[in-house]
Amino acid sequence: MRVRSPCRIVLGALLACLPRFAAAQPSGEWPAARAQQTFLEAGQAYDQGRLADAVRAYETLREHGLRFQELFYNLGNAYFRQGDLGRAIVNYRRAWVMDPGDPDTQANLRYALQTAGIPEPAFPWMERLLLRVNRERWQRVAGAAWWLAAGLAGAYLWSRARPAWMAKLAAALLAVMLVAICGLVAWDRLCRAPEIVVTGKGCEALFAPLSGSTAHFALPEGSIGRVVKHSGNWVRIASGGQEGWIQAEHGLPVCYWLVENSPFAHD
Repeated sequence: MRVRSPCRIVLGALLACLPRFAAAQPSGEWPAARAQQTFLEAGQAYDQGRLADAVRAYETLREHGLRFQELFYNLGNAYFRQGDLGRAIVNYRRAWVMDPGDPDTQANLRYALQTAGIPEPAFPWMERLLLRVNRERWQRVAGAAWWLAAGLAGAYLWSRARPAWMAKLAAALLAVMLVAICGLVAWDRLCRAPEIVVTGKGCEALFAPLSGSTAHFALPEGSIGRVVKHSGNWVRIASGGQEGWIQAEHGLPVCYWLVENSPFAHD
């Protein structure tokens, strides 16, 4: 495990105080100009130390269906400066889903987790490699590889010479497509059994989905678990090799836009 030096920890703290700017990408519900203006106003509020106003503006964009890396990153920064580690971590994690290779997101997420005393989520080595590329890029790679391979296969069949390099290149492209499909499967597994971040203090996972049930293990604010199943407004999560039940109001899902029949009505 790589240990960060004190200099890198300080750098992470400084990065958490810097907003990111990018063109907002609105859904069909909002005019692009209005979304862009709201995004800029949120950044100005952040710079001026009006953190509550910044959070409100960023959350308004999110609630209108906008999802892009800079939005979640900035929202994580604003929550972090407010001392809300749970919501900071969930938004940094959402920014990571959008762009897992972004170094600023990685640094801020690690710093927030260290501040909360929470370990980073662990994945098998193959899954960890596949998750270095986001879902949308794997989709583009798979589509491009498929069409190029199909075109080469067609040219090979129609060609009288049928050079061996065409068949080899088509086979290589199909191998690339299979890797991309594996990447899509890895993201599907991550988001369909979504990660959940505990946002409340003093949360405990219970043995049963009943108020007053025996506590199983503690979940500090910012803890990241995986949803195993849900029953009503209760969710069973796996965290640190243990499983237990918490009420949905105590956590937020990372890939909330892919959670079907979500018990997280407050998100």
